[in-house]
Amino acid sequence: MESHGFKLLSAAAVIAQHSIFPKIAEGRPNADDMEQLHDFASKSRELLLQIPKMSAVSRLMVKGNRPYRDTKPIPLHPEGSRGKCTSCHACVKMCPVGAITMGEPYKTN
Repeated sequence: MESHGFKLLSAAAVIAQHSIFPKIAEGRPNADDMEQLHDFASKSRELLLQIPKMSAVSRLMVKGNRPYRDTKPIPLHPEGSRGKCTSCHACVKMCPVGAITMGEPYKTN
Protein backbone atom coordinates (compact mmCIF):
# COMPACT_ATOMS: atom_id res chain seq x y z
CA MET A 1 0.00 0.00 0.00
CA GLU A 2 2.79 2.39 0.89
CA SER A 3 4.38 1.92 -2.54
CA HIS A 4 1.15 3.36 -4.00
CA GLY A 5 1.18 6.46 -1.79
CA PHE A 6 -1.03 5.31 1.08
CA LYS A 7 -0.17 5.93 4.72
CA LEU A 8 -1.16 2.97 6.86
CA LEU A 9 -2.56 3.64 10.31
CA SER A 10 -4.10 0.31 11.25
CA ALA A 11 -4.51 -3.20 9.93
CA ALA A 12 -6.59 -6.23 10.83
CA ALA A 13 -6.70 -9.90 9.94
CA VAL A 14 -10.38 -10.77 9.78
CA ILE A 15 -11.67 -14.31 9.94
CA ALA A 16 -14.40 -15.31 7.49
CA GLN A 17 -15.99 -18.44 6.12
CA HIS A 18 -13.92 -20.03 3.35
CA SER A 19 -15.51 -19.75 -0.09
CA ILE A 20 -14.46 -23.18 -1.38
CA PHE A 21 -14.39 -25.17 1.87
CA PRO A 22 -17.43 -23.72 3.69
CA LYS A 23 -16.93 -25.83 6.84
CA ILE A 24 -13.78 -23.79 7.54
CA ALA A 25 -14.77 -20.85 9.76
CA GLU A 26 -18.43 -21.65 9.16
CA GLY A 27 -20.71 -18.85 10.39
CA ARG A 28 -17.89 -16.32 10.63
CA PRO A 29 -17.78 -13.43 11.08
CA ASN A 30 -20.22 -13.91 13.95
CA ALA A 31 -21.72 -11.32 16.30
CA ASP A 32 -18.61 -11.25 18.52
CA ASP A 33 -16.37 -10.82 15.47
CA MET A 34 -18.54 -7.94 14.26
CA GLU A 35 -18.38 -6.26 17.67
CA GLN A 36 -14.59 -6.51 17.59
CA LEU A 37 -14.52 -5.12 14.03
CA HIS A 38 -16.67 -2.16 15.03
CA ASP A 39 -14.37 -1.50 18.02
CA PHE A 40 -11.34 -1.72 15.72
CA ALA A 41 -12.98 0.69 13.26
CA SER A 42 -13.77 3.17 16.06
CA LYS A 43 -10.17 3.07 17.31
CA SER A 44 -8.89 3.48 13.75
CA ARG A 45 -11.18 6.47 13.23
CA GLU A 46 -9.91 8.10 16.42
CA LEU A 47 -6.35 7.60 15.25
CA LEU A 48 -7.22 9.09 11.87
CA LEU A 49 -8.71 12.17 13.54
CA GLN A 50 -5.46 12.72 15.47
CA ILE A 51 -3.31 12.99 12.34
CA PRO A 52 -3.46 16.80 12.04
CA LYS A 53 -2.10 17.00 15.62
CA MET A 54 0.72 14.57 14.88
CA SER A 55 3.95 15.87 13.39
CA ALA A 56 4.70 12.58 11.65
CA VAL A 57 3.07 9.22 11.16
CA SER A 58 5.37 6.32 11.96
CA ARG A 59 5.48 3.33 9.65
CA LEU A 60 2.95 0.66 10.57
CA MET A 61 4.53 -2.73 11.11
CA VAL A 62 2.11 -5.55 10.31
CA LYS A 63 2.88 -9.01 11.67
CA GLY A 64 3.38 -11.78 9.15
CA ASN A 65 5.94 -13.55 7.05
CA ARG A 66 7.52 -11.66 4.18
CA PRO A 67 7.95 -12.44 1.47
CA TYR A 68 4.66 -14.28 1.44
CA ARG A 69 4.94 -17.81 0.15
CA ASP A 70 3.93 -18.51 -3.42
CA THR A 71 0.50 -20.00 -3.87
CA LYS A 72 0.05 -23.18 -5.83
CA PRO A 73 -3.08 -24.22 -7.70
CA ILE A 74 -5.28 -26.72 -5.93
CA PRO A 75 -6.37 -29.49 -8.32
CA LEU A 76 -10.09 -29.68 -7.56
CA HIS A 77 -11.05 -31.04 -10.97
CA PRO A 78 -9.96 -33.77 -13.42
CA GLU A 79 -7.33 -32.68 -15.92
CA GLY A 80 -8.73 -32.72 -19.46
CA SER A 81 -5.32 -32.88 -21.08
CA ARG A 82 -4.71 -36.30 -19.56
CA GLY A 83 -8.08 -37.65 -20.68
CA LYS A 84 -9.39 -38.09 -17.13
CA CYS A 85 -12.38 -35.77 -17.52
CA THR A 86 -15.47 -37.70 -18.63
CA SER A 87 -17.65 -34.55 -18.76
CA CYS A 88 -20.01 -35.97 -16.12
CA HIS A 89 -20.37 -32.39 -14.79
CA ALA A 90 -20.37 -33.53 -11.15
CA CYS A 91 -17.69 -30.95 -10.37
CA VAL A 92 -19.76 -28.20 -12.03
CA LYS A 93 -22.70 -28.99 -9.77
CA MET A 94 -20.54 -29.25 -6.63
CA CYS A 95 -18.35 -26.16 -7.09
CA PRO A 96 -19.56 -23.62 -4.46
CA VAL A 97 -18.13 -20.62 -6.31
CA GLY A 98 -19.18 -21.44 -9.88
CA ALA A 99 -15.59 -21.63 -11.13
CA ILE A 100 -16.24 -24.65 -13.38
CA THR A 101 -18.46 -24.37 -16.45
CA MET A 102 -20.63 -26.96 -18.20
CA GLY A 103 -18.90 -26.24 -21.53
CA GLU A 104 -15.38 -26.81 -20.21
CA PRO A 105 -15.54 -28.78 -16.96
CA TYR A 106 -11.83 -29.57 -17.19
CA LYS A 107 -10.97 -25.88 -16.74
CA THR A 108 -11.48 -23.55 -13.78
CA ASN A 109 -11.86 -19.80 -13.62
